[in-house]
Amino acid sequence: MRKNVRFYITAIFTILMTGLIGCKSNSPVTTQPPEEAVDWRKMGTMMNEGQFNEAIAEFSKLIELDPKDAKAYNRRGVTYANWGRLNTAIADYSKAIEIDPTYAKAFFNRGMVYAGWGQTDQAIADCSKAIELDPNHTRAYTYRGFAYVYRGQTDLALADFNKAIKLDPKYTTAYFYRALAYQIAKQEESALADFNEAIKLEPTYGEAYERRALQYQKMGQKDLAIGDYSKLIDLAPKYTEAYYGRAALYESMGQKDLALADYSKLIEINPDNALAYLKRGMAYTNAGQKELAFADFNQAVKLHPNDYNNALAYLYRGNAYASMGQNDLAIADFKMCMNLSIGDPQLTERARQSMAELQK
Repeated sequence: MRKNVRFYITAIFTILMTGLIGCKSNSPVTTQPPEEAVDWRKMGTMMNEGQFNEAIAEFSKLIELDPKDAKAYNRRGVTYANWGRLNTAIADYSKAIEIDPTYAKAFFNRGMVYAGWGQTDQAIADCSKAIELDPNHTRAYTYRGFAYVYRGQTDLALADFNKAIKLDPKYTTAYFYRALAYQIAKQEESALADFNEAIKLEPTYGEAYERRALQYQKMGQKDLAIGDYSKLIDLAPKYTEAYYGRAALYESMGQKDLALADYSKLIEINPDNALAYLKRGMAYTNAGQKELAFADFNQAVKLHPNDYNNALAYLYRGNAYASMGQNDLAIADFKMCMNLSIGDPQLTERARQSMAELQK
């Protein structure tokens, strides 16, 4: 169970931090009309536009004028969180809570950071307090659910996501997280239904397209998975994982030219992408284009000659050398592969066997 949970935590953490950092409607800060002489809208706009220093300076002025302004501490904390200064954000949320122990938003915001860090005890405690103070706090249920997913307590997570959706049937993040929980619970159709709903509510929800593509793949619906990767590429033309995912599907379906086109696009996006050269070289090998494959393996090795992630490039180049009768160069590459692949016994064994064949 824990292994399956870990597989999805990366995706969840990414979305969690996007929720903190992005400017979407489910940000912890809501723009409000000016209160007295305070232009909260202006300061919220500063933050959303990345003017973090300016926004923090404005919130700090408010705190200087009134050291017991819990709202200013909370808002400054959100700004620090958006800026990636999460420890400072925690300090501001904690100060807001010290000033006003009934401030549900501050508890929630602090809990969300703890959830992203994997500190589930603190996350659950803070989100639970936010719910106690505000029983209709949709996001607190959602991120407490996230913490439960991290713990592997899928039933509790699903209960929280269900509650969040009951409170707000249009809250896309809750559908997305519930889909991930359903995947962990191996409830494939329910997961697919939630990804569908998230995309229906928010047609530009890139992460939902990516995870739905993986779900379609798992269910053997390759054409639909390719469609989702293609939509994701339309939304984010430089998102490399979408090209890798789509290219792998094209290869599995025997559509070699389309796979090669995707790997070439990855190289166009980043000419120093050794993995893309390796993958394209492997695709050229499968297509029988040995010279082009050899050139790509050479380039992959040239870019990162001592990187353990490049061990496979040495194995494939070694095989290419062997096919050309250049046994000494092949053996040198197999040895390099074994040196770099110490943590991968299967790859090490493949290189050892290839070298043994040449040495017979």
